[in-house]
Amino acid sequence: MDILLIDQESEVLDLLENLIRFASPEGNGWSIQKTNKPEDAVQLALQNGFDLVVMDPRFSEKWGLPLIKTIREVRPRTTVIVLCNCGSDLCSLYCRDRYREFGVNHHVDKTKGLLGIPGMVRDCQRNAAVC
Repeated sequence: MDILLIDQESEVLDLLENLIRFASPEGNGWSIQKTNKPEDAVQLALQNGFDLVVMDPRFSEKWGLPLIKTIREVRPRTTVIVLCNCGSDLCSLYCRDRYREFGVNHHVDKTKGLLGIPGMVRDCQRNAAVC
């Protein structure tokens, strides 16, 4: 499974990579690429056929949400997990509904939901119809 991680914070990218590797200690042939540069994110997402994209759409006002839309148009079977910094249940519900309009599969609040990422990745791998 090919995975792309996009976030403006290098520490978050490293944490995500570690959490995903934790989801599959044996590796399972997973390839993980990560970037914190908007231009690289767009190029990687469009040139490579990723099965899973985990991203913070606010990494770039210019490219965040449009990138999700483009991924959906070019590779509709790619699973997209969006990260945000909601911090409150009301904000989380608003963000989740907004991102679903763009075809996002999962919405994760960075402040309290990152530990759910390994399970989402395993589900993505098990459910080949989604990835």
